[in-house]
Amino acid sequence: MPKRERADGDTAEAPQMADEVLEYASTCIIPTTFIDLPLIAKREYNHDSTIYTFGLPEGKSLSLPVCACILLKAPGRGRGPNGKDDFDGSDAIRPYTPVSDNSMLGQFELCIKRYDGGAVSQWLYGLELGAKVGFKHISFNIKSQYPFDGKKSISLLCAGTGLAPMYQVCPVPKCPPPRQPVSPLGARGPAARASSRRPGGGARVAGVVEAAGHSGRRAARGAPVRQQERRGHTAQG
Repeated sequence: MPKRERADGDTAEAPQMADEVLEYASTCIIPTTFIDLPLIAKREYNHDSTIYTFGLPEGKSLSLPVCACILLKAPGRGRGPNGKDDFDGSDAIRPYTPVSDNSMLGQFELCIKRYDGGAVSQWLYGLELGAKVGFKHISFNIKSQYPFDGKKSISLLCAGTGLAPMYQVCPVPKCPPPRQPVSPLGARGPAARASSRRPGGGARVAGVVEAAGHSGRRAARGAPVRQQERRGHTAQG
């Protein structure tokens, strides 16, 4: 993994990290060890989803590779085996993919859905502006990279806030279109409507998955997508 020292102006990291040489898994500005970044803004997207803006050093991009995510730490929000109220004092860690791209400087944005009893989503929602949140980025969180050599086709499974990783794929103006056919499988709901507003998006949506609770074939089709969402880099509770 590459190592580099932080520039003097990079003030968004935790003070104790200022003089350390940090490891980096990729071009991402966030190292492989947790650093604290300030919550500088938040706005409601809809009744159960919030867009959170976190500060980076002035003029710096997150520089996160496509098909990658970052890890967020919620101190003391880890759970024991006895249900959603059984907080055991450990830290809860979740993978998230930004809904902002690398052209945004000095900050990045996460769109996170709140779940009833969500260990991290509810904790984030209660934070005041200026609060510090821990992030890191590790090599495990980097998946197959463009141009996806050896792949005959590309399927994008998008459900709910699991659309966030697909946001990365849409606006890649400096890259020619992939040679392989691309088949996005979309979902209904606010997150799907958000994706339709994404600048630069041009992929044709190949199908629609019904919300959980609908009966019949379409509901069954949604099950593997929800499983994939939890395995991927999505906004979880």
